[in-house]
Amino acid sequence: MDVSARDQLLQDSITLITNATGLAYQAARTLILYTGLTYLLTQLDQCPIMVIKGPTETGKTTSMLIAQELVYNAEEIISQPTKAVLRDSMKENSTLFIEEADLIDEGLITNRYDKSNPLPINRSMGNGAFMRHSLHLFGATILHRRRPFIDPATESRCLTLYTTPKDTADIKRYTRGTILELRPLLKEWSSSFPFYAISSLPPGRAEYNWGLLRLFNLQLPSDPEWDLFVHDQMTQAKQTTLEGREEEPIAMVWSAIAQLCLISPPEGFNTPTAVKNRILLTDIGKAVEAEGISMNGWQIGHLARQMGFDVLRVRGHQWVYPRSVALIRQIGINLGIDDELCQNPLENQ
Repeated sequence: MDVSARDQLLQDSITLITNATGLAYQAARTLILYTGLTYLLTQLDQCPIMVIKGPTETGKTTSMLIAQELVYNAEEIISQPTKAVLRDSMKENSTLFIEEADLIDEGLITNRYDKSNPLPINRSMGNGAFMRHSLHLFGATILHRRRPFIDPATESRCLTLYTTPKDTADIKRYTRGTILELRPLLKEWSSSFPFYAISSLPPGRAEYNWGLLRLFNLQLPSDPEWDLFVHDQMTQAKQTTLEGREEEPIAMVWSAIAQLCLISPPEGFNTPTAVKNRILLTDIGKAVEAEGISMNGWQIGHLARQMGFDVLRVRGHQWVYPRSVALIRQIGINLGIDDELCQNPLENQ
């Protein structure tokens, strides 16, 4: 296919999407770019989550239907899944489509974003024993929902497109298979993706998420209007998620655990050498709330587990088990927390 034919196919595909949905021109181009990005899943370390928002009957489902015909390795969830069903549906290196995603488990969505963030689970061995496994959930995700995510850390991992109402007379019903001709072209463009440029992307999650699409866009005909659209979307994303603070909830939970669990250090030592055996999850919630962040027990327990702490229910109460100062310190270092405990060597450990 020559260059002019490829350019025309791209324009026709964008027009098809805008005619059948409430997505504007630049949003439709973005959706196409994201579908092309899915062909790189086996080579990427991180992949943003695509969220489509908008009022009812504005083409959110149709947008997902069109994208499903273009992406790599599509999987679909139709009904409201339980956490276990959702987890088992998240095949590694797949592109997962989730309709009506307002009630889904946010933590699992976060696990989709980063290849280096597998989900630890306990599997029954059939004899009353359990074995710890790491479940790899990395992949692309396209979903639609009405409400923002509760956890800003999840919201910051998203690219969000908005559908708007259109006059019924202006909507053209989409026929399955109409856009399939674009798939080979997406594969061709993905083969020229400049992986070497990923390391040069500016710091910040919004810059990285949109930066991946910008790099993929280098293979397409240039469009200055789309560049302006991306700039506006990045600005909005940073305002929405308060970038630079999106990890604050997990940092606050870590800080509360460190403060509540550490026993006073021996004389002459700056760093504690022992921890309390366990601490009530509700006490962690009170400490976090005292710092101005309101979180429920589920959110705190989820973040504690995500960090690597054991969280167990005993006699109706949930407890966090810190195990050692070394573990608390190492988790703080992994999170990049600026705290004296993470900077000083652990003497006499």
